[in-house]
Amino acid sequence: MLKDRLKEVRKKIGLNQTDFANSINLTQSNYSRYESGVHEPPISLLENMRNCYNISTDWLITGKGTMFMEQVELKPKTELNADKLKQFIELGKSNSNVEIKQSIKSNTNSSVVSLPIVGEIAAGNPFEVTDMSELGNILVSTELISDPDNFYCFRVNGWSMSPEIQHSDVVIINKIYDYDDMDNRIVAIRIDDGITLKLLKLDHDNKCSWLMPINDDYKPILINQYSTIIILGVLEYSIRSYK
Repeated sequence: MLKDRLKEVRKKIGLNQTDFANSINLTQSNYSRYESGVHEPPISLLENMRNCYNISTDWLITGKGTMFMEQVELKPKTELNADKLKQFIELGKSNSNVEIKQSIKSNTNSSVVSLPIVGEIAAGNPFEVTDMSELGNILVSTELISDPDNFYCFRVNGWSMSPEIQHSDVVIINKIYDYDDMDNRIVAIRIDDGITLKLLKLDHDNKCSWLMPINDDYKPILINQYSTIIILGVLEYSIRSYK
């Protein structure tokens, strides 16, 4: 029944009745009547849910299909990402200080910096970074990175950003960014109790944003005014791991 699907949507998004009602421009008392089945919701309410949360109106009314709509315009394009992120740069990497020193000595024609891999970053559902110092370091040319203090390095765990970024690749995240230039950028972002790597789509009209996977097997993550987020930085380079 429609009232059951309304409740299912709200629980999926993770809001109580008051917060959910506010997000779709209703009072809690009015919304509760729809969710309890006392009144049938107007089509305008279903349209608000579609605009704010990407909920399929057909699914709400009939129960057929999927809860979230497929929105082609929100899906990141491979050509855009590959061009913006300077993908598939093959840089040397090292797993010990001894190897780093040897590499620096043997490469006298260029200058490099050693960047520690501070942990794993989720390419999928967010998870908390733990101490992963055993992941080692990578060597990066100073022509690409002149100030190491402005960057994080993470090892990717998961497949939501493939084929551009694959499981076990290393990503270099620039801590310095301009929020007004964040649309269509891949970001390292803390949401809830973990961090993840996703393409950020800003939706100013609906006052929300989306964390978009590149792999169609994964679902977008909604960010609205009730979400708690911290943007750690934007993707500067990714380094393919060949084994």
